[in-house]
Amino acid sequence: MAAHSGHGEFTGASLVELLRFRAAAQPRDAAYTFLRDGEHEGDSITYEALDRLSRAVAARLQLSYRPGDRALLLYPPGLEFISAFFGCLYAQVVAVPAYPPNLTRPDRAAPRLRAIAADARPVAVLSTRPLMEAMEAMDTLTDASVPKGRVSGAIRTSTAPRWPFCSTPPARRLRPRA
Repeated sequence: MAAHSGHGEFTGASLVELLRFRAAAQPRDAAYTFLRDGEHEGDSITYEALDRLSRAVAARLQLSYRPGDRALLLYPPGLEFISAFFGCLYAQVVAVPAYPPNLTRPDRAAPRLRAIAADARPVAVLSTRPLMEAMEAMDTLTDASVPKGRVSGAIRTSTAPRWPFCSTPPARRLRPRA
């Protein structure tokens, strides 16, 4: 995969390598912008911030899970999903994204989550803290097929340095060319 920018040439082979390159070459540029209603810009996240948050999620995942394990991602539309998704990629955990359950319809939410969990067999659930608490209060996550490992919002970015970049030496691929 090769990409050109005014900041050097990217020669990596994965989304993780591309994000790491962009975080080094264009740290303050917007990586993603959430469109509130599909048209109007809302919150944005820079490459640097996305890389830092993704490394923090990955570091947290690597404490308990192995490469190849699956994690169910239950996030409302927004930027938190992006950092969780990239965090899974960084940790080499397979992301299983699913739209969060409609908590006003627990009769439909629980069976749908059970079916997804039974099919994907995730070992962890990643979500926002408020959504996780609401699902637990409604017993949406109590079935045996839904994993016990839970990672929710408020992961401290101070854990980001603990994430090891394993696939390629950063100095060789991530340094922008002059």
